[in-house]
Amino acid sequence: MKLNLGCGTDLKIFPYPFADGCAEEIYCAHVLEHLDCDLVKVMEEFHRMLRPGGLLRIRVPFYNHCSAWIDPTHRRAFTYESFSYFVKGHKYGFYTTRHFSSCDVKAIPTKLGTILPEQLRMRASKVFGHIVEELDIRLVK
Repeated sequence: MKLNLGCGTDLKIFPYPFADGCAEEIYCAHVLEHLDCDLVKVMEEFHRMLRPGGLLRIRVPFYNHCSAWIDPTHRRAFTYESFSYFVKGHKYGFYTTRHFSSCDVKAIPTKLGTILPEQLRMRASKVFGHIVEELDIRLVK
C-alpha cells in the first residue's frame, strides 16, 4: 500500500489508524511544517507503518528561504540534517528507538540556485537565502 499522509489524516492524534508494516511507501508533502505536535512521535508512527525496506518520502521548506516563514501556519522549517537524527547510528539518535537505515536529502533550488553547482549550492544555501527553496527527503526503513 502507498499512503499520501496529510490528505484527510489527522497527524496530531496518535496512534495513526494504520496497521504495523502496512505501507511500502509513505508520501508526506508540505505537511510536517504545519504540525505543532511532537515530530519525533510523527516519525515513529511513519516508521511503525512502513514495511521493512519501505520508503518514506517527505517534502518540506528549507529553513533559509522566505517560503519557510512567510506562511503564518508554518510551525517549523528544516535543514539538510533535520532528518538524519532518525537514522541508525546518528550521534543524537537517542531521541527515538525507531531508526531508518538511510536518509537521502535533495535540495530543490530556486531559479537563482540552479546556476550554482550542487555542492556549492548546498554550502551557499546555509549562508544566503533564496538558493534552495525546499528539501526532498527519502528515508528507508
